[in-house]
Amino acid sequence: MEFPRRSFSIEAERAGRSREFITGALKYADDLALQDLPVLFSLVHFSLASQCNYASLLGVIKNPEKYYKNYTFKKRRGGKRLIQAPFENLKKAQKFIHNHILSKLPIHDSCFSFYMGRSIVDNAKVHLGQDYIRTFDIKDFFTSINSKQVYDIFEEIGYVKNLAIDLANICTLDINKNGLRVLPQGSPASPSISNLILKNFDRRMYSYAIKNNIKYSRYADDFTFSGNIDFLPKVSFIQKVLKSEGFNLNHQKTRTYGPKHTKRIITGLMVSDKISIPPKFIHEILQHFYYLRKFGVREHIEFINSKNGFDRNYYYEWISGKLLFLKMVQPEIAIPLLDELSTFDWPFKNVHKI
Repeated sequence: MEFPRRSFSIEAERAGRSREFITGALKYADDLALQDLPVLFSLVHFSLASQCNYASLLGVIKNPEKYYKNYTFKKRRGGKRLIQAPFENLKKAQKFIHNHILSKLPIHDSCFSFYMGRSIVDNAKVHLGQDYIRTFDIKDFFTSINSKQVYDIFEEIGYVKNLAIDLANICTLDINKNGLRVLPQGSPASPSISNLILKNFDRRMYSYAIKNNIKYSRYADDFTFSGNIDFLPKVSFIQKVLKSEGFNLNHQKTRTYGPKHTKRIITGLMVSDKISIPPKFIHEILQHFYYLRKFGVREHIEFINSKNGFDRNYYYEWISGKLLFLKMVQPEIAIPLLDELSTFDWPFKNVHKI
């Protein structure tokens, strides 16, 4: 996405712009180009580059709640998870921001989530062979990140203030109706934004780990330390650091595993001398396929919808997501099931091939 410097200069001169203005605009463009970022001057310019409707983008900025559909899913350990799925034009804009801006920005080496070439398996491998493992979880992860923090990302990499504000607003939503816009869980831009926001936290935790000769890694809102039990960080220390970064610890999910634990879990993976998937997880998937074969898609989904309040339109995404997770560790089980998944008749909306 090369910036046409010569054409810009000629058109700016024709428009009567001063030499000072042209020089400043070219420097702005060069600074962004050096970072391999798209040169954007305004929301209008962004709408053209992303091929997103300008009027819709204005609507998102003013009334974002009108451009999302909300879904709730029951969590395995109780409670509900709210997913805000952006409508197509907004999703397109958020994907552009992720693909052309956010994905170009470096994250910390200890972060393994939502970044090309890193995976949940790589995150778990950091802790192979360690005697003790301690895992932590950040409470209300995405909704703890507000639009001011998102604005700071765009402003710090060089975008003009008004555009940085607009980009931040495109990526955030007033979920709790309290006037504070936060990251929606469902936006394609939210994961990469969260990695950038937590870059300083990762730096601090990695420094602690190096100082104490232990291991540290993070995947999304889950972060892990392993090594000598005497040097693993205490809950009070982690809570203090998280607070200083604007987050809170989810105390209910803190776990410590020792050598005698046969089931040591990091982000859903079993970690011992190798990485594996918990048998219960595999059994759950196989059980779903048994019922899909026996009763068909419609009847099976209607049953789990009546039982659990599961949104039938997103069952395909849910089951395929689990299979892709399984594929990273045990492809010999997942690949045949993924192939079979595409043979079923899917009667509901929002079904995509993967």
